[in-house]
Amino acid sequence: MDETIVTLYQRINKLWRIFATAFCFSLFGLGGLTLTFIIFPLLTFSIKEVSQRELQVQKIIQRAFSLFCDTMRFLGALDYRIEGAEKLQLDKNCLLIANHPSLIDYVLIASRLKQCDCLVKAAIWHNPFMKGVVKSAGYIPNNGAQELIEHCAKRLNDGNVLLIFPEGTRTTPGKHSVLQRGAAQIAIKTATDIRMIHIHVSPLF
Repeated sequence: MDETIVTLYQRINKLWRIFATAFCFSLFGLGGLTLTFIIFPLLTFSIKEVSQRELQVQKIIQRAFSLFCDTMRFLGALDYRIEGAEKLQLDKNCLLIANHPSLIDYVLIASRLKQCDCLVKAAIWHNPFMKGVVKSAGYIPNNGAQELIEHCAKRLNDGNVLLIFPEGTRTTPGKHSVLQRGAAQIAIKTATDIRMIHIHVSPLF
């Protein structure tokens, strides 16, 4: 009898987690559209200076992502623990280098930083849920252009932190990671400090 109850609980828990995860991803998409078409356009009219507007956008992203992470935890879609977040919050003129095992690595990191530039793959700029967000935040497209390093150097010289996932895609479990050269080239040519971030996911997400 006890085993039957445990099995039933496991099934109910699994179904709830599937529902909670689907709800959270739907919420994420709706939030992205709301920010893109309502919140950020209002900032465009109220804050004319580009760098100030981008900083304000990044602060809004931080608060929105923090709320989203709290919602995922409250609904039981996942649980998480961030160690050393206070170090990230003190960093200036710094490259944040992270592995990329899940879909929400950027969300978790950005939820702790009021200012965080990000080097994003070009495909994100064609994603209807993310395009407006990354553009309004002033994120840097990783399009391989020669001016990429100069663009990154300018942000770093302004005291910003820049998040990069050097694998260029999500980490594949059990497979040797191949790092792109962009992060190393930026670090060397700008003589910028590096903060290493290690993300561990269990089970795979």
